[in-house]
Amino acid sequence: MRLLGAYFDQGLARWSPPGVAGGLYACFLELYSQPWSRFCGRWAARLPALIDEERRRRSAPEDSLRRSLDALGVPCEDAFEFLEATALALRGWAGMVRQLEERPDRVPARSRPAALMEFLAVRLLLERAALRHALGSERAPAPGPDARPAPAPTPEERAWVLFQIARLCGLTAARIASAPPGETAALETELAAFDDLARRRVLQAAYERRLRARLCDALSGRRPREPAGPPPVQAIFCLDEREESFRRHLEETAPEIETFGAAGFFGVAMYYQGATDVRPRPLCPVAVRPRHYVGEVKADPASVIARWRRARRRQSGRLGELRHRFDGTFLGGYVITTLAGPLSILPLVLRVVFPGLARRWLRALPLPGAPATRLLLDRRPEAPPAGAHYGYTKEEMASVVATLLKDLGVADRLAPVVVVAGHGSTSLNNPHAAAYDCGACGGGPGGPNARAFAQMANDPAVRELLARRGLAVPARTRFVGAMRNTSDNSVTFYDLDLLPPERREEFDRVAAIFARARRREAHERCRRFESFPLGGGHGAALAHVEARAQDLAQPRPELGHATNAFCVVGRRSRTRGLFLDRRAFLLSYDPTRDADLSALERALGAAVPVVAGISLEYYFSRVDPDGYGCGTKLPHNVASLLGVMNGTQSDLRPGLPRQMVEIHEPVRLFLVVECSPEDLERVLERLPSVRGLLDRRWLFAAALDPESGVLRLREASGYREWSPEAPVPRAAGDSAAWYAGRRDHLPIAEIVPPEGRP
Repeated sequence: MRLLGAYFDQGLARWSPPGVAGGLYACFLELYSQPWSRFCGRWAARLPALIDEERRRRSAPEDSLRRSLDALGVPCEDAFEFLEATALALRGWAGMVRQLEERPDRVPARSRPAALMEFLAVRLLLERAALRHALGSERAPAPGPDARPAPAPTPEERAWVLFQIARLCGLTAARIASAPPGETAALETELAAFDDLARRRVLQAAYERRLRARLCDALSGRRPREPAGPPPVQAIFCLDEREESFRRHLEETAPEIETFGAAGFFGVAMYYQGATDVRPRPLCPVAVRPRHYVGEVKADPASVIARWRRARRRQSGRLGELRHRFDGTFLGGYVITTLAGPLSILPLVLRVVFPGLARRWLRALPLPGAPATRLLLDRRPEAPPAGAHYGYTKEEMASVVATLLKDLGVADRLAPVVVVAGHGSTSLNNPHAAAYDCGACGGGPGGPNARAFAQMANDPAVRELLARRGLAVPARTRFVGAMRNTSDNSVTFYDLDLLPPERREEFDRVAAIFARARRREAHERCRRFESFPLGGGHGAALAHVEARAQDLAQPRPELGHATNAFCVVGRRSRTRGLFLDRRAFLLSYDPTRDADLSALERALGAAVPVVAGISLEYYFSRVDPDGYGCGTKLPHNVASLLGVMNGTQSDLRPGLPRQMVEIHEPVRLFLVVECSPEDLERVLERLPSVRGLLDRRWLFAAALDPESGVLRLREASGYREWSPEAPVPRAAGDSAAWYAGRRDHLPIAEIVPPEGRP
């Protein structure tokens, strides 16, 4: 663990180990060939001899691995199983090495040579040294057979099980007593076969079916009214289930608005470098490797504000580096603690005890506003990294815009104002911050992608190319990029200084709608927080979520993707007006405009791996919080800027902390696609990875007929038509009429608007 942490360090360490340029294996040989390496432990006294032998042979890591397997007595037929167990014995670290080997472009700071082969070679050398110390030999003795028989159940234990079955089946004690011995023995045999694992499997299936039934009942036969023409405002959000509630409140606030859901990178797969970022980062699904670099620059870099901010960041960076180097020494730590400690008490107390006051105080500081910035989207001639380009050509921009608008089914009915809103999250002292951002952006914020898409769609040259392709964007249509902060519920709109003056009043009305919706959505979120009273108002709820985002000691700034259970791929009219309790990923798709199923293939290919990954991450972290999850986040320390560990040394903890999954119901995702079963199967044939998730039962699926509204469940034997089982509850008014005064999970309900409203 110490070796891996030092080798892959992304900036926490003050110096690097020797030999890092040659890879992990070469670094290990160089580092542990030093005389002091024997002081790592008594077992390490056997390590120098092994290292001397490896250096003398000058062999590659794979040769060292083969020799170690031979020395340990591992037969060829058992090698794979043995190496798999060796890798998994150090939980988290082996997986991280593999990720860094496959995607070195995703590291936060610097990429170093990574190979799972080298990891295993080093691991087995250490194991051989430990075995030599413990046993005097590198071959561990074979385990002997366990001769202890399992204890037979006592009469009381047998009677207790029969008593439980009798109560469930309505059998009386007289009936059990009068049963022939063979009948009782057969019942006990059946119960023994229905062991704890089988019982859990049945209970899990019933638990998941209950939730699926609620959605099936709500969607079956539902054929709401389709919009006749373009609305005054349209808003495109990420398909994230946290946006389900925001979209619902937006539609309740302004019924004339129309919302859509798309994969949150909006088709703009890019390496993005903000104006204050040191290096670019990929903003796209993890499975996608971008081919374009996009940078953000100051609109007027010579302005006084821009120069002042640049100088302030430079001085702050120098002071931070100086402190980082100085406080690691005995004298430096004493001086900084003595002098800087008292100065940090006031802001510390404010952020921990009065986070809301700290937020208002920071807002009141007389600091100059951030200068306007621009995205460098146009193709530039500079030499890019291998396989990538700086910026996009106009043809590429037109393809990005056309693909998304056609896939959403909105290409010929665009509103005068189209808001494209990505999402991100902010919190303090949170090593799991990336898990709150956009999954479709690889754990990054989706605001830059939304901004880039809006800039492309507003470009006159791009619109001219779109018109030649048969997609005419009305001259009055204006795209506005935005980002919604899912932690404090703020909404930031980009490039408003480029908005024509005559459109400013129109946009102000749109911004006012978003402002009302964010207060209402914050109120719904707060019903899950025990720290907020159920009777609190909208203003108090917004202040509460803003304070949580600034609370230095808050382990739950937001609840992330907790409660996710469904994914609906289809027209918004199928789900509009339904209270889905922030449980559904909503991906817009119009089957009536997709004759060749290409849009459905793109939708499922881009979205399903993302939502399935999120769903399974929460599922496993909930069913096994300490194994597949990472326990409580309170003892977590950041390791090498790559992950978290408990205390000063532990496994690299996988999964999510308890504070993110404690209210999550561990169910596998239910995917509902608005298409015929035949069309769904044709698309799945083109997407083997998605089909594998369904065939292995990591996901469940159903097809919703676009014409009749009949829903058919996908099963191993084919598709089975769903028969509604229970009426869908109805609530008059708005969402608050259904969730008011309740903290737990709520069933799906239909929100009936007041009289006179559509």
